[in-house]
Amino acid sequence: MVEIDITSYTDVNDYLSYRVPEVWLLRKNQLVIYRLQGDIYTVETSSRYFPNINVSEVVTGL
Repeated sequence: MVEIDITSYTDVNDYLSYRVPEVWLLRKNQLVIYRLQGDIYTVETSSRYFPNINVSEVVTGL
């Protein structure tokens, strides 16, 4: 799930009931990657789906 918040901010826990395994939230040109660990989301520095790419660097470089 990738969400770009422009006018309102979504809380990552809004995706918990859907069990989305990885959520990317882009706010103010900052990408935060959250990974579902059991019943909570934890902040991660890399994507499980793109392990060899620095996703934060690519996204903020756009």
